[in-house]
Amino acid sequence: ADGREVRFEEVSWDGLSAKQALPGVEGEVYRVLESIYASEETRRQIAEGFPDARIRRRNTGYALDESLSSAESRSVSFDREVKPLGKRYFNERHKGRSNDTLPLHDTPFLHPQALLTGSEGTLAFTTAITLQLDELPPPLSCLVVTHYRSIRDCLRAVEPLMRHALYTCEMIDRTILDLTRANPEQSRNRELINGDPAAILLLELRAHSPEELTAQTEALLATIVADGTSYAQPVLYEADVARVMDLRKAGLGILGNLVGDAKAVACIEDTAVALPHLADYIEEFTDIMARYDREPVYYAHAGAGELHLRPILNLKSSEDVRLFEQITTEVAHLVQRYNGSMSGEHGDGIVRAGYIPLIVGEANFALMRRVKSAFDPQGIFNPGKVIDPYPMAEGLRYEVDRAEPEVETLLNFSDSEGILRLAEKCNGTGACRKPPAAGGVMCPSYHATRDELHNTRGRANVLREVLTHNTAANRFDSEELRQALDLCLSCKGCASECPSTVDVGTMKAEFLYQYQRVHGKSLRSRAFAHNDYLNRLGRSVRPLTNYLFANTTSSGLMKRALGIAPERSLPQLSKQRLRSWIRQELPALQPADPIQSVYFFVDEFTDQLDAHIGIDALRLLTALGYRVLTVPHAVSGRAFISKGFLEEAREAAETNVAAFAKTVSADT
Repeated sequence: ADGREVRFEEVSWDGLSAKQALPGVEGEVYRVLESIYASEETRRQIAEGFPDARIRRRNTGYALDESLSSAESRSVSFDREVKPLGKRYFNERHKGRSNDTLPLHDTPFLHPQALLTGSEGTLAFTTAITLQLDELPPPLSCLVVTHYRSIRDCLRAVEPLMRHALYTCEMIDRTILDLTRANPEQSRNRELINGDPAAILLLELRAHSPEELTAQTEALLATIVADGTSYAQPVLYEADVARVMDLRKAGLGILGNLVGDAKAVACIEDTAVALPHLADYIEEFTDIMARYDREPVYYAHAGAGELHLRPILNLKSSEDVRLFEQITTEVAHLVQRYNGSMSGEHGDGIVRAGYIPLIVGEANFALMRRVKSAFDPQGIFNPGKVIDPYPMAEGLRYEVDRAEPEVETLLNFSDSEGILRLAEKCNGTGACRKPPAAGGVMCPSYHATRDELHNTRGRANVLREVLTHNTAANRFDSEELRQALDLCLSCKGCASECPSTVDVGTMKAEFLYQYQRVHGKSLRSRAFAHNDYLNRLGRSVRPLTNYLFANTTSSGLMKRALGIAPERSLPQLSKQRLRSWIRQELPALQPADPIQSVYFFVDEFTDQLDAHIGIDALRLLTALGYRVLTVPHAVSGRAFISKGFLEEAREAAETNVAAFAKTVSADT
C-alpha cells in the first residue's frame, strides 16, 4: 500500500527479525504476524475457530490457519508418502495441519504468501505469482457415471466412493440436466444420461496401464453395486468422457436458461463441509429450502464436500431480496454448526464477507482486521470486500418492484419472455472469452480485438442496460448499442456455444431493424441485403462484372463507397448459376432406382457465387442413390436478416413456406 514492490515467500521463524527491520508496510506485516503467531493460545484459537482442516476448499477470509507450518510437516519423506499417493494428495494432506500445539523452538516457517492467496485484492496489488504445480495425471482415464433417484442417495454415496483414488467426483442435479435440453451443444452431450435421474456423479479414474485402469474400475463398480442406490453406472472412455465433462463444466452457464425473472442466485454458492458431514448438511439445507418454498440447485464438487447451492429467486422483487438475505443468514448458521466454510473456492466477495465473523469467530476476525491494517493501513485496496463489506443487498443490478419495460419487437422472442429477458440470461460465466485454441467459434470479433465490448457477455450487458434505461421513443436508438453490436458477425456461434444460449445474432438483427426505423438504411446495408438482386443484374454482363470486381481501381471505388476494407477481395460470380446447372444437367444424373428422395434448397450464395459447391453436393447425392428434387422458391432471407431488413425477410419466409407446403409437406 505504500507503493514499494516486495516479494513475499516463506521465512523461518528465526529469520523474522531481519524481516521486521524492513521499512514501511513490509516490516509492519512481519511484526503483526509475529505478534499473532507467537502466542500458543492464539494459535489454538485459530485452529479451533477456522473451518475444519479436512475441508480442502475453505477460502474464508484470510488464511491465518495456513500461514504457519512446522518443520516436521515440511520434511515428510517423499518416498514414503508422496510417491504412492501423488504430489497432489501430499499437498492436500499437509496444507491444513493444525498448529495449536506447535512449539516455536522447532523452527516453524511463516507463509505470508498464503494470506495473499484468496485475499481478493484487499491486501496488496500482485504483479507476479510463482505457482507450485502438481504432477501430470496418468494418461489413461475412464469415467463412471452413477445415476440416483434422489439427492439423498447421491450424497450418501460420496464418502465411500472417495475412498477410491478418484481424480474427479462431480455432481449434477436434475435441474441442470433438464436445462441442457434447451442448449444445442449440451443437448447432444446429455444423450449419455440414462433415464431421468435426480442426480448423477461423475467419477474419474486414471492409470498408467489398461490393466491398472480395469482393476480400479472393477473395484469402484463393486463399491457402487454394494451400496445399491445407483440404478445405472455406465463406464465411459475417450470422447464420451470429454462430452460428459463438458456437460458438467457448462453447469453455471446452463442455469441462465431458466426462463423468466427467477434465477439461480449465488448467495450460498460455495459452502463446503467435511465429507463425513456432507449428506447430513445437505439434508438440513434442503429442509431450509422447503420451509421457504424455494427450489434449489445442487451441482459441482461433491468429492471436495463443496456443492454449488443456489436458491431460485427473483431479485427484481423486494420479497425475494428479503429472502436473499434471510436464506443466506440461515444457511451461514448451518455451515457454522458443521464447522464448514462459507466460501469454498470463489471467495467471500460482498455477498458472503459479512458472515466471516460468524464462521471463524469474532476473535479470529479481529486478527484478520489486524492483518488488513498491517498490509493496507489506509484501506485503499478493494474496499467493501472481506473487511467492512458493503451490505449484501446493496447495489443489485435490478431496481426492485419496478414495472419492467415492455420492448416491442418484430421478431418473436416469446420463448425467452422478450428480448430484454434474453439478454438477461447472460449470467457472466464468460465462455465467450475463451481463446481460439480452446476450440469452437464464439466469439470471432473478441478473438480479434480482445475487447469485452465485442463478446457475447459484453454485448448482452450493453443491450440489457440500454433497453432498461434508455428513455428514447425507440429504446434501440443508442449509439453505444450500435458500437457494441457493429462487429458482431451474426455467425450464431453464441446460439450454440454460450451455455445460456444468449443469441446475440438474433438480437442484433432486431436492433438493426429498430435502429434503421429511426436513422434509415444505408447504401452499404442495402447493397449487402439485396446482394442476390445485384448479382443477377451483374450476371447479364458477368465478364465485365468480374473484371470490375477484380480491378484494383474500380473495386477500390466500390469498397470505399460501401465501407469495405481495402484488403478484402470482392467475390466473383460463378461461371454458371447453380439453378441453370440443375435444369440442364441434374436430370441425367438421377438414379433409376432411388433409395430415397431429398429436397435440395438452392441458397442465393451458392447459386450465384459458389455454384461448384452445390454441383459437387448434387453429384454426391445422386451417386449415393438419392433422387434430388428442387422447388422454385425465394431467397433464404439470410442476407436480409443480417442487415436488419426483417420485413423483407418475413416476406421471403412466407413465400418459401407456401412453396414448400405444396410439395415437401405434402410428401411427408
